[in-house]
Amino acid sequence: VVTLTLKHWKWSDGKPITTRDIMFWLNLLKANKSQWADYTPGQFPDNVTSIKVVSPYEMVMHLDKSYGPAFFTGNELSQITPIPQHVWDKTSASGAVGNYDETAAGARAVMSFLQSQAKNLKTYATNPLWQTVYGPWKLTGYTLTGKVTFVPNKNYSGPAKPKISQFVEVPFTSFDAEYDALRAGDLTVGDIPANDIDTISEIQSLGYNVAPWKVYGFNSLFINFNNPTLGPAFRQLYIRQALQDLINQQLQISKVFSGYAQPDYGMVVNGPASLEGAEPNAYPYSPAKAKALLAAHGWAVHPGGVTTCAHPGTGATECGAGIKAGFPLTINLLIYSGAVQQQVAMTSYKTVAATAGITIKLVNNVNVFAASPACKASQADCSWQLADWGGGVYTPPNGYPVEAGYTDCNGNNNHENYCDPAQDKLDATAAAGGATTADYNNWEKFISLQLPMLWQPNSDFEVLAVKKNLVGPIPANTTLSVFPESWYFTK
Repeated sequence: VVTLTLKHWKWSDGKPITTRDIMFWLNLLKANKSQWADYTPGQFPDNVTSIKVVSPYEMVMHLDKSYGPAFFTGNELSQITPIPQHVWDKTSASGAVGNYDETAAGARAVMSFLQSQAKNLKTYATNPLWQTVYGPWKLTGYTLTGKVTFVPNKNYSGPAKPKISQFVEVPFTSFDAEYDALRAGDLTVGDIPANDIDTISEIQSLGYNVAPWKVYGFNSLFINFNNPTLGPAFRQLYIRQALQDLINQQLQISKVFSGYAQPDYGMVVNGPASLEGAEPNAYPYSPAKAKALLAAHGWAVHPGGVTTCAHPGTGATECGAGIKAGFPLTINLLIYSGAVQQQVAMTSYKTVAATAGITIKLVNNVNVFAASPACKASQADCSWQLADWGGGVYTPPNGYPVEAGYTDCNGNNNHENYCDPAQDKLDATAAAGGATTADYNNWEKFISLQLPMLWQPNSDFEVLAVKKNLVGPIPANTTLSVFPESWYFTK
């Protein structure tokens, strides 16, 4: 049983935020959950069996079973987003506000209308729908090029009231353009591009404090277990181990990221102390071990050439199910077009892999995330094989690593199509009521060893540069959130 108690806060138009606003959001979600990116079958809202609204400021949820508070708060309750029912519960711009959300058909009609309005970027700062907010800021300017202007919400009733007069997000067409503006002193907060890390002392001399922006999450190469060509090979743990043995994390941290990265052996880097420590460095860099693994499982290893399956079959010294004689280890790896650090890191990986006879072809793409979806082998968009789309960040509504959807069978973030019932069982145990630290550690260690993805250095999001008279942006939030309502100038 979960009891929610609201804090008697208000919308920007002065109306109270009540349980009706939460129920409005829940009704829209339940009627449209297949459209929700964070939906995983069996999790929220499926695991809520009933809801009782006690008053405008209290509601009680009955769940299908007992869950661990850390998991349910971090990954389930964090999803709840009150939205203004008294403004948004309508099916057309000219229609009246009603209680349409209280039927499934009405909730679908409301969602359809809201989505149609949200697609019109030109009206983001003027559409009356978006003028009713509850956060510390209100949007007053929005351009299609990405300049966004916020001013304080005068009716904000939360704890941290803005102290600066406005907050402006400024777009740039390139890293160089942003860096030029930073050096000119035109930015209060900016970042030093990776190619210019050696100029940190110069930026500091121009009146900026500098600090790394570390990320709570992980970084990996995502594997497509359903790829019709390489899927059978990827499903062999020893092949994933060999591919992991070829990643030189320490060299990349030093030479590619100039020290602004941390080694990654599993699902948690830069997390709370209670979530760190269970991940072993089980696969340290070792091309020799990679070659030995392949040879021991029936592959003819040809350093500098193409390694092929010499002994097909499912025995302990054979290549594995679905791998035919002569099958070559040739892999396409998606990387972002123009991402210099990624290009250098993956070119290094390609070079090392070649020493084991594994051919890695780097394929540039403007949107690797979109080009590597969850898929079935029969689908055309399942042609991707490996993808470097930047790993994951544990931001709400997935602020807790357990059952965040990256490795669960049918998980909402499971692009790699990985599915292991043993992992799902450990996941559920670590998220259950009465779960212990040992349960969490067992899950974390299992993921680290089973390699549902290939671990690589978790680089800092950026090197942050902040005017010395501005307090607040440093230290940066590891979930990549910014809270300018807590920023203030000292002079």
